[in-house]
Amino acid sequence: NLCLLFLAPELLRYLLIHELCHGRHMNHSKRFWKRVARFEPEYRSRDRALTESWRQVPAWLGLY
Repeated sequence: NLCLLFLAPELLRYLLIHELCHGRHMNHSKRFWKRVARFEPEYRSRDRALTESWRQVPAWLGLY
């Protein structure tokens, strides 16, 4: 996904952790978030920042 090129490194790290945790928990249960927190204690703020970061993807990519 080309959008990933525009993420800050800490957000890319969080996104990868989030997706890898889905390998064990295919939902967003308490157990899922506990696992995410094990690798990224600041996951709540990272998740909010990730939501905001998509606005910074250049329009010329034509992805949206």
